[in-house]
Amino acid sequence: MKYGLKNRVLLFMRKKLPFYIFILMIISLLSACGSARTLLRKADNSFERGEYAVASDLYKKAYRRISYKDKPLRSEAAFKQAESYRLINNSRAEQMYQNAVRNLYPDTIVFLRLAQMQQKNGKYKEAEKSYETYLEVFPEDELGINGLRGVRLLDSLKNNPSRYIVKREKDFNAVRSSSFSPSFASSDGDVLVFTSNRKYDKKEKKQKRNNASGQPNNHLFTVKKNSQGEWEKPEIIEGEVNSNNDEGVSSFPTNGSSMYFTRSITEDNKGEGTMIV
Repeated sequence: MKYGLKNRVLLFMRKKLPFYIFILMIISLLSACGSARTLLRKADNSFERGEYAVASDLYKKAYRRISYKDKPLRSEAAFKQAESYRLINNSRAEQMYQNAVRNLYPDTIVFLRLAQMQQKNGKYKEAEKSYETYLEVFPEDELGINGLRGVRLLDSLKNNPSRYIVKREKDFNAVRSSSFSPSFASSDGDVLVFTSNRKYDKKEKKQKRNNASGQPNNHLFTVKKNSQGEWEKPEIIEGEVNSNNDEGVSSFPTNGSSMYFTRSITEDNKGEGTMIV
């Protein structure tokens, strides 16, 4: 008696098991879709606040949770992730624009953005094709026309190099950091001010990254020539110039009496905008 009941229960479970699995799959799919849309909304809000690094991470998480069959939503997430990467100068933007194209993103601007990133990454032939695809729809667009002209010129210059050699200045740069926008503080050319996110405080074990770029805050550094005409070791500018915020590009009048620079308020990730100081 007990054995017969057990067999009937097992038979019932075998018949109903595919149905239960199907229900669980539907619930899981709906949950993932809802979770992805929630992440997309959060990412959109971060993007609107200019927190591109935060937004890119959220778009990335959302993209992974969207079904391969939902191409419209996948293309939207891929394009927005690419836009976030592009705005923080991340070369991975190219791959995400490719994903957007693969998932049939409806706006042709994706080919312009893809072309720009391919050009930035030195893929001139691929960039040329992407520009041409974009110009088929917008033949009079100046960005597309100039981009195509530029990438063809770059390819020509690459194959016909000049006698000039451009190389990295080791004394000014630091490992695992960005240094950029140098400007002379005087007409003598013996004092240089530049922007860098290098670590300058030895007591600081880990640099805090801001939500906009995902990188440590930039500060202003100076480097001077000594009596032998050689550049000395770069040092951070002391005083009230640098703060816990992000200090950017500097500019000087011809007499070098003043310095103007940008400061983005990133302390405590408030994101209160950028000012000229």
